[in-house]
Amino acid sequence: MKKNITKKLLFFLPIFSVLFLATLCPGSSHASDYEYEDDFIAAFGGRGIGKSKFNFPVDVVVDSDENVYVLDQGNNRVQKFDKQGHYILAWGRKGARDSEFNKPSSLYIDNDDKIHVVDSLNHRIQIFNTDGQFLNSIGTLGARRERYNTPNNIGIDRHKNIYVVDTKNNRIQMYDKNWMYKKEWGKVGPRAERITAPSSINFVKYKFGYMYLTSFNNCDVIRYKLLNTDYDDRFTLKPVDVDEDVVDEEDVAEEEVADENVAEDEEVAEDEDVAEDEDVAEDEDVAEDEDVAEDEDNSEESSCGIKRLAVLDYSPDDYLLVIFEGYDSVFVYDYEGNYVDALTEGEFKFDNPTSVYVKGKYIYVVDGGNNFVHKFERR
Repeated sequence: MKKNITKKLLFFLPIFSVLFLATLCPGSSHASDYEYEDDFIAAFGGRGIGKSKFNFPVDVVVDSDENVYVLDQGNNRVQKFDKQGHYILAWGRKGARDSEFNKPSSLYIDNDDKIHVVDSLNHRIQIFNTDGQFLNSIGTLGARRERYNTPNNIGIDRHKNIYVVDTKNNRIQMYDKNWMYKKEWGKVGPRAERITAPSSINFVKYKFGYMYLTSFNNCDVIRYKLLNTDYDDRFTLKPVDVDEDVVDEEDVAEEEVADENVAEDEEVAEDEDVAEDEDVAEDEDVAEDEDVAEDEDNSEESSCGIKRLAVLDYSPDDYLLVIFEGYDSVFVYDYEGNYVDALTEGEFKFDNPTSVYVKGKYIYVVDGGNNFVHKFERR
């Protein structure tokens, strides 16, 4: 049976689905296959429009004082909490003026505690201080350089270069630390290097540093060398159905007995059906040939998508934390894309998680469908 990072320690989590805030709840833990543990600390939120309530939260960041900022997309605002989850302040409303948002999609906080809000349907990046005071706005709608079409994410590397995920322009735009344009890429070049509907960007320290880019349209990850942003590799992540890994041994035994009991009957039925099967086989082959083109258009790749990728830096290795479209867990991979584990709650799953964020020894999961933020601690 596959081990899940938090399967045993979050059996009590349904209690928090009806509470505003629960903190410092005890739980048990067990080591995963890669010697990593995390304990559930708190959950805060709940659906609503008032203070401390969310309407489909989509991202979270933490400042140097451990204050937590949650991007409340449905309410078009940012809410600030202390490290225990107590409400401090909020800013934003729907609109197109400074400090107003239209379906904001993600947050980024830099080393100076400047909060960058990716204001997607206003096609810009807005920058604020930790008190919510407006500092700057970058970008407008367009396809030329320094313009965006529905940006979705932003990243800043260790050299303070800034990368904007310009989703509907199918490209990445790169700037220096002062927002001076440097270059863009993604729309042209060899097929493996082309970008379609990019969704998130992040960085790992492995070797001299890599940059990882994901897409809403597939489960591919494009990896770049951070030193010069040259293309390095492209690989596909495979989401795992966590429920299929949890099987009761007694149920397996019962199923084996049942299979033995029906085996003989099935053999008899199979002999009787041979003639009929041979008659319809030719017709099925013809129908299958007619459907080939449609099946190719509806391939597994086209139905897969990655919403968010974060990096778990666990010395001496880096791990990728990935949220897929249509899955209610956070999946863990190594930096080469090999599946490692899954962050799930067993009986009470996340409902449409939208983001995962790592800050020091803490991991935050934004549970969009349940309108909660969950906090875990690495031991």
